[in-house]
Amino acid sequence: MPAAELVVDERNPWIHSPEQQEGLRAVLRSIGYASALVAREREDGRLVLIDGHLRKETTPGAVVPVLVLDVTADEADVLLATLNPLAAMVKNDTERLDALLAQVKTDDPATQQLLDELASQGEPVKLQAVDVAPPPRMTWVLIAIPTVRFGEIAATVEQLAQVEGIFLESSVSDHDQVDQENR
Repeated sequence: MPAAELVVDERNPWIHSPEQQEGLRAVLRSIGYASALVAREREDGRLVLIDGHLRKETTPGAVVPVLVLDVTADEADVLLATLNPLAAMVKNDTERLDALLAQVKTDDPATQQLLDELASQGEPVKLQAVDVAPPPRMTWVLIAIPTVRFGEIAATVEQLAQVEGIFLESSVSDHDQVDQENR
């Protein structure tokens, strides 16, 4: 059906980066549509998008494949909220992806750039040295107090915690007795 006839769900929360938009344009230009937009039929007979907002936006004058689901508005909301996050959870088998990418051929420069970026995702991250100011000189104080007596100094500890620049860490030992050598 014509993409322009599909109703956009204005509650669609997904933002498409410029890189994603260009990648989609490149694949659509070199191959065309390889998957359907997903919609449901409203009471007025119009189709409202569940998935495929960027494809509709990218090719508003095109006739596009649409998979029309027999779902309620509530079920469509679940799909709208979960399809993209579920797809984002995908992991790749680096060896298989490398083998596939070694065989993939395209004449479209933008599609090739997308493929090159996919190939580089398996490479180790290159770390760069960054100039960092040394931390301020610190004095460390360790105070041990029996848990049953902590209430006696809790207000003082809370006051110390409010002083700017002070880092306060507390913990409770799960030992019944403290080693005599550490007293």
